[in-house]
Amino acid sequence: MAHLRSVWYQLTDERGNPYKAKNNAVAQEKVMIASDCYIADFEDAVLANYADPDLEKIPCLWLLRTYTNAAAYTANKSPLARVFQLQENVGTKDDVLAVVIPDDVRQRPPFAQAHDHVAQLCENILRNQVEEERRRVESEKVARMEVKRHLNMIELKHNVLQRWQRESEQVILSTLKRQLQRLEAAEAVMTAMARSTTNARVGEEDQAIEDNQHHY
Repeated sequence: MAHLRSVWYQLTDERGNPYKAKNNAVAQEKVMIASDCYIADFEDAVLANYADPDLEKIPCLWLLRTYTNAAAYTANKSPLARVFQLQENVGTKDDVLAVVIPDDVRQRPPFAQAHDHVAQLCENILRNQVEEERRRVESEKVARMEVKRHLNMIELKHNVLQRWQRESEQVILSTLKRQLQRLEAAEAVMTAMARSTTNARVGEEDQAIEDNQHHY
């Protein structure tokens, strides 16, 4: 949960000298601000600390530059981006932030040089949007390919199952056909044997009758 914290800073010109408001050097100052604030909120709070009309003319959205400390500014490191949150470990009393104001603030037309910053910001936003769209399309493509792969696997399994079912049916029908042929053959043999037995008995009976007739 956000809480108020003291953020210490030093307001300087581009040469690192303390900024003079109404001919008085500005010493280290602090602002009370939410712990989860953004750099933009911090810079706005810094400007609100001063009544210097020259400060009020600064197009603060683009021209103020905030560094983690004076050493970072001296080393030509990149300033903290206004869209980033202010970290808890920066802006302490022992290691103050360096807030740099352009030297030509009194001659600089409002937002004159901010155009390039705006253009760069728009370009970055557009580049990020293009990259996000590319990733989204790529992700959807991968997802479609995965779905297609699963569908192909299901279709393949279905085809294999159908083929196995047909082959099983053919094996069963072939087995039944062979068994039927064996039964028919056995039945034919038994019929022939029965007929032969019947004929033999009839012949024996006829012979017995004939023998009896001769006897009488």
